[in-house]
Amino acid sequence: MPALSLNGKLTLAAAALCLLPLSTTPARAQKVIAAIPIPNATDVAINPVTALAYVPSGPAVAIVSEKTNTVLGYALIESAYGPEEVAVNPLTNRLYVTTSQALYVVDTTTNLVVATVNVPAVGVAVNIATNKIYVSDFESNVYVVDGRTNNILKDISFPQGVENLAVNPLTNRIYVAEDLFPGKVGVINGATDTILTTVNAGGDLTFSVGVDYVHNLVYTADQLGTVSVIDGRTNTLKTTITTGGQPGDLSVDPLRNRVYVDNTSNGLSAIQVINGANDKIINTVSIPGGPNYSDIDPYRSRLFVTTLGPNVYVLQTN
Repeated sequence: MPALSLNGKLTLAAAALCLLPLSTTPARAQKVIAAIPIPNATDVAINPVTALAYVPSGPAVAIVSEKTNTVLGYALIESAYGPEEVAVNPLTNRLYVTTSQALYVVDTTTNLVVATVNVPAVGVAVNIATNKIYVSDFESNVYVVDGRTNNILKDISFPQGVENLAVNPLTNRIYVAEDLFPGKVGVINGATDTILTTVNAGGDLTFSVGVDYVHNLVYTADQLGTVSVIDGRTNTLKTTITTGGQPGDLSVDPLRNRVYVDNTSNGLSAIQVINGANDKIINTVSIPGGPNYSDIDPYRSRLFVTTLGPNVYVLQTN
């Protein structure tokens, strides 16, 4: 896929990836269609161009086919600490794997590590428009890495702990979950890599964020039983949705206006489905073993969910 410059804006390839036509297919009930044996899975990232999912497991990252729901191979991460989270840039064929020791860069055409960035990495997100990688250390820092050179461009300091991140490549905004009472979301201006503002979320202990780049909304999973909705235009709280349990990760389908929330605790072990049009929970899909992290391929209507158990589950979302 070519990457033609548009005066520093989104590349043609990135624009095509982000702005595929909206589906007009009627929504159907979400259901589990596969259970893939991958023990100790800690995260998942999907490359919608190649239809491959990447799942950290033990000392390696499992490579899973979306078409067959089978493990095709592994990318070995030679670290004293196992891989924790992953993010993929489909435009550069690079996979970013965090460990508490460093950020590992994997060439997805060979599945080999091609670079190591010396940062204490936990959370990771990629801006496909600028080819910058944002890495949180779960302490108080977000590191900005140049995807071309793998050099550290900047260290952005937050007052307190930062958790997971999400990027809106169309607005060049990076959203950082701040694990605080009350929960907060830091907004980074990707043009300057400085903190633009901080938004008070509607709940406490904000753990993860997801972006709906079509409607310019930001969703946060707050670990004490809520999901907050933030207007990305005004950086203000739009509403708070009570979910119960302990929401962990969440995935956003901007093409169908749906949000998928991994929720455990208080008797829950499920994916909760939120209708973004009215901010209501419209379905709950049971997931054995406790959902942990997830990622969605909205173009193929597939949600991959890692669990604390022995399997990764695949949901048909439409």
